[in-house]
Amino acid sequence: MTSPYHSCKQVSDCTGEFFFIFKDSRQCGIAAFAKDELDLFLSTHKIKTYHFYVQDNHKLKIDIQDTYGVRHQSPQLLIVQHGKVIAHLNHYAITAKNIAHAVKDSIQ
Repeated sequence: MTSPYHSCKQVSDCTGEFFFIFKDSRQCGIAAFAKDELDLFLSTHKIKTYHFYVQDNHKLKIDIQDTYGVRHQSPQLLIVQHGKVIAHLNHYAITAKNIAHAVKDSIQ
């Protein structure tokens, strides 16, 4: 399976660094709120983030669900470390505060 998140997943497996996968939607009003909150968090934290619209890449959406074992939702933020999802947030739970709480032990 070839996709942008795969090469980073391999890096994460080796280094322990974590990264985000943000599944966005053009058809959901909640997605705009979630993206704003993610951008707010990323304005003060440098974390590799893969962002895609689920309408543009159905196969990637399914591959991510199968690879990480987390049921697909959108918007959805997956936080991946050591090749596993260490946390995931969906819909209105995607806030800068909740993201910070989810990664607090991984940020140095």
